[in-house]
Amino acid sequence: MNADVYEIGDKFVVVAEVPGFSEKEINISLAKRFLTIESMTPKEKNHDAIYRLQERNWGFFKRTFMVPDGFNDSFSTSHNNGLVSICVERKKI
Repeated sequence: MNADVYEIGDKFVVVAEVPGFSEKEINISLAKRFLTIESMTPKEKNHDAIYRLQERNWGFFKRTFMVPDGFNDSFSTSHNNGLVSICVERKKI
């Protein structure tokens, strides 16, 4: 999974490629400054077919990103055109 990670203003943002996945199929968690994105791609196999080439990825995937100090333990998400955007806001002092 490819991702862009950046800070802008008072936000820490991760934008990750998740083509073919709905919001319900992606699990996102934030615990002890670790932001994790995970899901499972089932292997589709036609048992009657003789495969000549099989390039699509399948199985469990997981990416974890370290959120810098000073940010909240909660986040918001949006999902659009194969991208999931995760935003963690800076703690108010």
